[in-house]
Amino acid sequence: MLCMSIHAQVIYENGWFADNNGNRTECLIRNDEKFCSASGIRYRMSSEGEDRAAAIADVSSFFVGGMLFERHEVDIDTSENSLTAGVGYDIEPVFVKKTVFLQVLCDGPARLYYYRVPNTKDNFFFSTESNPELQYLVNKRYLTDGRTGYLRENHTFRNQLYSVFVGKVSADDLKNTSYTETDLIRVFDQFNGTESAVRRSGRLNLDIRASYRPAKQSGLYGAGLSLEYVMPFNRNKWAVLASFDAKVYDITDPEVSDSDKNCEGFYPQFRVGARYYMYLHKSVSMYLDGEFAIGQFDRTLLGAGFKFFNCLGVGVQYSLPLGILLPNVKPDHQVFFPEKYPAVPLNIYFKASIPLMKEKRKK
Repeated sequence: MLCMSIHAQVIYENGWFADNNGNRTECLIRNDEKFCSASGIRYRMSSEGEDRAAAIADVSSFFVGGMLFERHEVDIDTSENSLTAGVGYDIEPVFVKKTVFLQVLCDGPARLYYYRVPNTKDNFFFSTESNPELQYLVNKRYLTDGRTGYLRENHTFRNQLYSVFVGKVSADDLKNTSYTETDLIRVFDQFNGTESAVRRSGRLNLDIRASYRPAKQSGLYGAGLSLEYVMPFNRNKWAVLASFDAKVYDITDPEVSDSDKNCEGFYPQFRVGARYYMYLHKSVSMYLDGEFAIGQFDRTLLGAGFKFFNCLGVGVQYSLPLGILLPNVKPDHQVFFPEKYPAVPLNIYFKASIPLMKEKRKK
């Protein structure tokens, strides 16, 4: 599974890159969607060709996975992007000059650029036909002073856009605009009269699931419905899910005493969790997941599975008592019969996925 996981992260897609003289090279580019923090690109001339590298100093622009990147030397606000990051008292951003790849989100009379790296606040830049030099869209969170510590936000970017887009974008259009990819793309599309090449909104699936556990592991039959939201960032690798399951425990093992069979019956269960996808092929993905179950038998569920054609799946889950992770929680009486059954029962399940909301790709 580890080897498959490593292989799944190495994806080469059709694209091109241009050198400093504007000469294009058609090739396959390794796409991990972390180009803003990259010092270059890796590519192959064919699917079976050898890996090659091109340094950022030698690449002026490149295109892969529906995304256009350009090399620029810009001032980056390197503030941390986390709830626990310290917030200073400076109303203006503190910049560090860097040469980086910026993603072109909107193209036209006004261009929008995006710098996104882990643990760093988003940075947006723009240029216009009359002023092709990149300008930073100013946004900064800050504390007013040491006595009250009110958290404020510098929304200068709204004034910047209003002064450039005057006549086509009104103040009302900008007053509630957030410093986010979705909101800024909307404003630039409105001004340009275009639609962005790629706009992502994630995917929502309804899973219908049937599960089974052999009698030798305390027999179980179950059915359930699950809502899965595949998040739009990081190549759709992360998902969150909420499920409702109905399970019937059927203890048919003759070696189990009648007194131990008091666990037989119907039990509802509500579950929440997260899932991580590894794409092995366009039609096959592997995933790891973890869920917390709330019901007659509260427990944690750790599992793995395969999904085919984004609609059919098969997987296994290990059922762990809460006491294993939370020592203060009393174990339920169904561990399942420690003297008879394994401490970690194994569930097998099959599922069918129905897309309720597909990822949007506007061209």
